[in-house]
Amino acid sequence: MRQDSAWKEILETNFSEFLAFFFPGVHGAIDWRKGFEFLNQELRRLTPLGVQGGGAVDKLVKVYLRGGRTAWIFIHVEVQGYRRRNLEEDLFRYNVHIWERHRRHVVTLAILTKRVASYTPAVYCRSGLGCEVTFSFPYRRMAAFRGRRDRLLRSRNPFALVVLAHLEAEEARTGRGRLEAKLRLAGLLRGRGYNDMDRKGLLRFFDWLIELPPRLEVEFESKGPSKNNSVNPLICR
Repeated sequence: MRQDSAWKEILETNFSEFLAFFFPGVHGAIDWRKGFEFLNQELRRLTPLGVQGGGAVDKLVKVYLRGGRTAWIFIHVEVQGYRRRNLEEDLFRYNVHIWERHRRHVVTLAILTKRVASYTPAVYCRSGLGCEVTFSFPYRRMAAFRGRRDRLLRSRNPFALVVLAHLEAEEARTGRGRLEAKLRLAGLLRGRGYNDMDRKGLLRFFDWLIELPPRLEVEFESKGPSKNNSVNPLICR
């Protein structure tokens, strides 16, 4: 599985849950009864700008707001966990380019999987001779959830497990540790009321994020979520 495909898949199949978990204010402003549309063709036209590429996932979505207006939401996920050089400027360029083409204001949202909890994106600012342009955007850091595992374990939102998977993957230093982490995550799928699509999608996400050597992958399959095993899914470090 390509490095970014797991995030692409889970964003497209659980878009509403994504916003509800990370950006509840944005989620509450949308009229979900009217549906939404992924603007994949328009996004492909924007790729020459250079934001999307290895280690990042981008999505552009048309939604309907309460009151009848439409809005476009641009989602950027730093998958690899490192700080992308000139991130703020790149996201600003996306907004400007869409405005030039469509006269559309775009809501930009970012997810940062960087391990350093203190990392904060800067506000993009360009100024000279009294003229100034400033651009900022809402973002969430995976590292900020490290002290909130109890909340993640209580949540039924699938993105709580996405965050837990990132935290577990960071902390598992050995092959055996990664196996135990993956078994804990798989165990959490039981009893949460997920449909088959969500369950299989999360398992594919775990497979992508927590790769195991062949020998341990065989062991995982023998003890996985469809098996009765002694791993307590509620024990997370």
